[in-house]
Parts: sequence; C-alpha cells; structure tokens
Amino acid sequence: SHITELVPPDLPHYYGFVDYTACGYGLVLLPCTRWVQPSVWRVKTPPDIEHQTRLKQGTVSNSDGEAAAVFVQELSLEDWTGADTRGVSTHIGSDNSPTVGWNNRMASRASHHAPETMIFWQALRQRFTRRGPSDVEHIAGKTNLLGDFPSRSFEEGFPAGEKGDKAFLLEFSRRHPLPPQLGSWRLVHPPIAVTSAACSILRNEDNSKILPETCIGRSGVGLPQMLANTLSSVNSKEPTTTWNEATCS
Repeated sequence: SHITELVPPDLPHYYGFVDYTACGYGLVLLPCTRWVQPSVWRVKTPPDIEHQTRLKQGTVSNSDGEAAAVFVQELSLEDWTGADTRGVSTHIGSDNSPTVGWNNRMASRASHHAPETMIFWQALRQRFTRRGPSDVEHIAGKTNLLGDFPSRSFEEGFPAGEKGDKAFLLEFSRRHPLPPQLGSWRLVHPPIAVTSAACSILRNEDNSKILPETCIGRSGVGLPQMLANTLSSVNSKEPTTTWNEATCS
C-alpha cells in the first residue's frame, strides 16, 4: 500500500454534500486542492424503494438511503472527475449520524444489512482503484442546503427527465451562485451500474454473502456479478505495481 492510500492530506482533493429523502438522492461535488467543475447530481428513487422508506416498519430506512447517497458518490468519482483517482481523498458532509459513523468506522451494527454491504463494496472499490481515505462529517440538516434541494427537487416541481433536469439546474444555479473563479454548475449523472448496485443493496438482493454465481474480477476476488462488472469496466484503472519518484510524494 502506498502512503497516500492510508494517510489523508491536510486538505481533501474534493469535497461535497449528500442527502436522501424518500423521493430521491442528491449531492454536490466541489474542488478543493484538485480541480473539478462544480457538479450537482440527483437520482429519482425507484417507486418500490420509496414506498418502503415511507413505511413505518419498511425494509428500507432513511439511514439506508443516506448511506446509499455516499455509496453512489464514492463509486462515481472517477467518472465525474475524468482523472486518475489513486491517492485521492474526499470529504463529504452528511446530516445523517448513522451514515457518518458507518463510513468513518467502516463497520455497521444496523439491523438492516444494506449499510454493511455498501461499506464492504466501497472498501473493495477503494482498494482496487488505490483511492485515498474518505472522510464523512456530520453537518446539521438545516445547513445542508446544497444537498437538500437536489434530493427534494422531485417533489418541488422538477420531475425526472431532460426537461425537469434543465429546469432544476437553472433553479439550483439561481439559489447557489458560484464565485467567478469557479465558473458555473454542471449536472452530472452517476453511472447506471452504480445506481443499479445501490438499488440492489437496498432491496436486499445479492446481499452480504458471496453467492455461487459470482465471477472473478481483475481485483482477484470473487464478487457479486453486478459489482464485478462495475470493477471491470473500462473506467477502472489497472492497479499500479511499482512506485517511483514521479508517483511518490
């Protein structure tokens, strides 16, 4: 392991804010010490998962959804930055205390299996891409304005689809103007493989056990089919086997 995989820098390379409501997920991604165009994304929650979240004793809790928002953000970073993410560290703000604890401890005691499965997959992905540490910090819900509006936008007159996305981005830019040096907001979309994996976990499909119908990915371990496909996608980087002066800080 390289030192950048174990020890985070004083300031993260990227930071952002995530949020989940029954109707959708939302996140913003911003540059800190490495450039990325300020980005916002939102995903409509599938009807069955939304229904279970709204039930008092549903199979999907609000905290499960909040953990899924972090999961989608972490596994989509390579696509959104278009750059090599070896050693890259992120800092994420979430208003959900369980999600913060699960991600920082990389362990879960939740009765639902979704959180433990998500952090297990995140750890595999982090090892495969040689990512740096990711820090999740708790922020008060009333201050999480950047993450709150994207997740709730589907209930605020901005439906899913191209027309709704354009209207949402215009309204988001109006509510949260950027300083000139950061340019303008862009709307990004998580890879379908990542959102599909998140939904499968929330539905308790292909959960924590490694099933017989697994394939061997380039990471060298048996993985559920969907995750193996994600890790073996063209966006995945071949692990670096040697470190030299150019790559070692």
